[in-house]
Amino acid sequence: MKVYVGRQPIFNTYEQIVGYELLYRNKQENRFPDVDSDHATVNVIVNSFLSIGIDKVSQGKPAFVNFSGNLLMSSVFDYIDPTKVIVEILEDVKLTNEIVTRIKELNQRGFKMALDDFVLTDNSEEHEEVFNYIDYIKIDFLVTPLLQRIEIENEIKAKYPHIKFLAEKVETRNQYEVAKHSGYTLFQGYFFEQPKVLKTTDVPPNVIQYLQILSLLREKEPD
Repeated sequence: MKVYVGRQPIFNTYEQIVGYELLYRNKQENRFPDVDSDHATVNVIVNSFLSIGIDKVSQGKPAFVNFSGNLLMSSVFDYIDPTKVIVEILEDVKLTNEIVTRIKELNQRGFKMALDDFVLTDNSEEHEEVFNYIDYIKIDFLVTPLLQRIEIENEIKAKYPHIKFLAEKVETRNQYEVAKHSGYTLFQGYFFEQPKVLKTTDVPPNVIQYLQILSLLREKEPD
């Protein structure tokens, strides 16, 4: 069976690739199918780390992966190398006290955190603590109005200068130049490159079990 992972590069101000966002794909067709976000993320992780190999997928660069509220609270992070993945918190995740505490815990474990499609809301002040544990904020340049972008930029720069801005859905040279002028250091969008779909043949589950057994047998005192 074939498995697929979408990959879109993230660039710096020198237009060099410094990371990738990994995207769910269930076939060669390059678009996001209508599936549950938890299902999508789990498949991206399994296909990237196990079937294809994360170093091949991300070419040794950090990979942004979307996480829902459910997956943020799950044990999936016990199987992920924090140096390989940047945890991208989806825009519809409600920042409850429980979620903020979990974000703090993951940050202390070495995971870098990003807020996806960020917008200021009426209750943003209630969760200001979360910004202490966030490394990146992604702003959608297609749908976020200019004045709203400026408000976000000024707010974050004034209070949380450690946070880096990533402009996503950048489709023109002008948008790229505007983002640079506004202090963005990371960029993603069709202006640079559309997502590419990687594919490979899935590893049968019994093969994985055999490899685990062989690994155990190599120990000096196997159980």
